[in-house]
Amino acid sequence: MKGWRVVKVTLACVLAAANVFMLGFLYSVFRPLEYIPEDAIRQMRELLRKDGILIPQGVVDGRKIDLPIYEGTMTQDYYTVTASKLSRSGVSLTFDAPNGMVVSMANGARCAFYDGFGIRYTAANAPEHHVLSTLDETALSPLSPADMETAREVIDLFLDGVSTPNAAFPYTMVTCAEDTESGIRYCVCEQEMGGRSLMDFRTVFAVQDSRVIGMSGSWCFASIGASYSAQLLDQINILYSVRNRILEERAGTADDRVEIVSQELGYAVYFRGDTENFYLIPAWNVRTDTGENYCINAVDGTLYTK
Repeated sequence: MKGWRVVKVTLACVLAAANVFMLGFLYSVFRPLEYIPEDAIRQMRELLRKDGILIPQGVVDGRKIDLPIYEGTMTQDYYTVTASKLSRSGVSLTFDAPNGMVVSMANGARCAFYDGFGIRYTAANAPEHHVLSTLDETALSPLSPADMETAREVIDLFLDGVSTPNAAFPYTMVTCAEDTESGIRYCVCEQEMGGRSLMDFRTVFAVQDSRVIGMSGSWCFASIGASYSAQLLDQINILYSVRNRILEERAGTADDRVEIVSQELGYAVYFRGDTENFYLIPAWNVRTDTGENYCINAVDGTLYTK
């Protein structure tokens, strides 16, 4: 009996050792497929450090990420249809504006569209002092989680049915605060695609008396159609692109060192010439401790915005 116990313990130890070996083997095989080699990250950090660009531990996680490219359509009647759905009213008057259109509604609401998906909406009978462009966030009082959820429900109802079913991007409420004097709640929201942020698609919604009285920012109501797979540049190549840009900006100057504080993969909008088509392209948003943001196309490494 004692001998059988010894055999069982020995077999258990052998099995455990085999499992450990197999886990180690699988880790060594599959990690290079999912992560950038640590030596490559170390060499990159050292090279950038010599150029005065610091990258703290943890900023580059080394993961290899694949995201699709999405194609969308912004139809010729996009502005008037969107304005009608937001205001729940018919169009009274339209006139072209630089890079966009202003739409006045029969019920007194007004929509100004600019630069593609830029929008400024003012509801009918909105307070005259309500001006989102001059909003002083420091004068506002933060809302409780329960009040934020109530405000979100109002925004959801306002947005319901405006987008086509395949264009209703989810969004995150970043913050929400109230002007206690007027009772207006200002909620900052950001749209997403596939769990990734749409870069620069941030909008302030003004909520009062259970209705949205205004919105200002960038918001996409257009339809999304086909998607395409594409090979993306990894984080190292993106940071080399940022390095080259920083060195170009420093040419002839003696700027102090700069630190990369974050690197986030999301989507940037790219319009194809004068057509109705646009693309959501994977892009890296790289931030520095000097307040600079570099939006880099993750497909070809070109700089979108700074």
